[in-house]
Amino acid sequence: MSPSPWDCHACQTEGSGAYRPPALRRLMHCGWMDRAEWSREPQFPKNLGGGLVPYTVDVCPGWLIAMPIVREAGGVADIPEGEVLAYYPDGEVLPLEARRTARRARDLYQFHRMKSKEN
Repeated sequence: MSPSPWDCHACQTEGSGAYRPPALRRLMHCGWMDRAEWSREPQFPKNLGGGLVPYTVDVCPGWLIAMPIVREAGGVADIPEGEVLAYYPDGEVLPLEARRTARRARDLYQFHRMKSKEN
């Protein structure tokens, strides 16, 4: 099985199926590089999820999904809000907001997917 195109480790490892040299990583606005090294115009997809969801962030999607808060949000997205509060009894706002954001992203993807099937 080939690595995901957004697998940061594979992207930076020569010989992997997803290796990208530094020049290409500059064009993709790799988050592991200093922003001063980035090219002026990024070259990453304008849409993700099979072209259904607009991508509006100025950093490579691989770096973004590697961030701990994004992974945590994905982990709590399907847990009922009351149960999330059980995991975070102090009423921490960040996990709840991350859950809501992840659910909105999933809902947006599903909306675009259903809309594309109508056409």
